[in-house]
Amino acid sequence: MPFHLAFHSRMISFNKRGWCSWGKMGDKTSCVVLDEKDNVATSLLDISAGESFHIQVGAKGLTINMRDDIPFGHKFCIKEIDVYSPIIKYGQIIGVATKGIAVGEHVHIHNVVSSRGRGDLEGDVEYEL
Repeated sequence: MPFHLAFHSRMISFNKRGWCSWGKMGDKTSCVVLDEKDNVATSLLDISAGESFHIQVGAKGLTINMRDDIPFGHKFCIKEIDVYSPIIKYGQIIGVATKGIAVGEHVHIHNVVSSRGRGDLEGDVEYEL
């Protein structure tokens, strides 16, 4: 799923799938969301706990107040995620929450287990989007 990564002043940039959304912190692009169904964003720079920014996801404008430090390239929660709920990135389920995850929290191996391609499960865990 190719998309053009550009640092510019627009919050929304279009790609082959129809759209991707950019979060802005001042003049810096802070994160990217690739599908309206996503409940996580990927950071494009190191983000510190306590920082906040606005991101437009589809028709919804979200203000994200960061609860954790988020390293470059890591995921963080943009929509409340309940325990055992799917983690959605690229419009696809990439894992399951092992505990509740609040908006602005780091989403990583301490609170997510992969549901695909593990090899230790009989089959992939199935969830409806």
